[in-house]
Amino acid sequence: MKKKMRLGTLAMLCVLLLTAASALAECTGDHPFGPWKTKRNPTCRLEGLDFRYCRECDHWEKRYTKKLPHEVEEWTITREPTCTQEGRKEGVCSACKQTVSRRIEMLPHEYGEMTVAVEPTCTQNGKGESFCAVCGRKKTETLAKLGHDWGEVSVTQEPTCAKKGKGEQICARCGKTQTVSIDHLEHVYGEYTVTSQPDGKKKGTRVAACTLCGKERTERFYDEGTLYEDMEPCEAVITMQTQLKDLGYYNGSIRTGKFGEGTTRAVAKFQQANGLKQSGIADPAIWDRSRGLSVEEQIRKVFSGVIFMKGDNTRLPGKMQLHERLKFDEEGRPMLYVFENCRDFRRTIPALVYDARRPEDIDTAGEDHIYDETRYFLMSRPIAPRKRSAGPRGLGD
Repeated sequence: MKKKMRLGTLAMLCVLLLTAASALAECTGDHPFGPWKTKRNPTCRLEGLDFRYCRECDHWEKRYTKKLPHEVEEWTITREPTCTQEGRKEGVCSACKQTVSRRIEMLPHEYGEMTVAVEPTCTQNGKGESFCAVCGRKKTETLAKLGHDWGEVSVTQEPTCAKKGKGEQICARCGKTQTVSIDHLEHVYGEYTVTSQPDGKKKGTRVAACTLCGKERTERFYDEGTLYEDMEPCEAVITMQTQLKDLGYYNGSIRTGKFGEGTTRAVAKFQQANGLKQSGIADPAIWDRSRGLSVEEQIRKVFSGVIFMKGDNTRLPGKMQLHERLKFDEEGRPMLYVFENCRDFRRTIPALVYDARRPEDIDTAGEDHIYDETRYFLMSRPIAPRKRSAGPRGLGD
């Protein structure tokens, strides 16, 4: 008996030792598995089976792979598909000899032409129907509502300048009426009546009344042709600044055509020197005789013996005259002499470029005043185009 107890105890110790050894052999982290090994290949009836084992312990894993599809070479239709029922087909797998059945999708319905079951109206949708020629199935479709077909506006209240009018429209389909708004009329102003004349830096005022409703509109104005401070740059300002500069009253820039403080002071000096009202505004008195001597007369008064004549401002013929004068005549002589003291001519003429929008003309954004003066002079003595000689000759030749 004691002997048997000793043997049992020994056996238990062995089991404990083997369990401890197995526990010590287990990996503590991720198992370093080897490659997968196929135990059973998949077929069309059974899944495949693969195993892999840990390289450091007795742990292992398995996985199943999908069955292979049946290999059916010829199918037999056992039920034809229709537009209401799926079909069926059968065949024998050449690998496993099993009979395989598959479904065939239903056919689409063969609907005929749609007929209107409920007519659409201005405010409600209609309904259309069509039927399958095979099974008789009915398909219903929604027909969009038509919307109102409004006729011309009938005026019920005439619009005025101050108030909108009203009108009515009738739907040609359902007879419904709606009220619409008619835009008010634009004011039609009559001739202006001057209430105060412009004076110096102060604009005048004039009033015009609407011929429909009598509403008055007041606006401030300068006399037509008047130049004044802070107006938009223009060619007329450039012309005036050039004349004031020639008379010694203005020494600012004349390229921009802007009427600024410097121009205002120059105008005031000219007016003071010539007995005119010092308004600082270049009104028509500077160049017409309605209020005294014109600018042309003032310049002739300062520069005695100077006679003015209106220049021909036709731009392209003037440009061609300048081009012709820059050539040599038939004898090889220059037709235009420019001396060293013509500083502005020598400075500005070579710098002129053609206008990008009108390449046949000079770009007037440049300093072209001397160019313009030259054109005026040459157009007063035009010449016919001449052939250019081989080269220039001396002045004494």
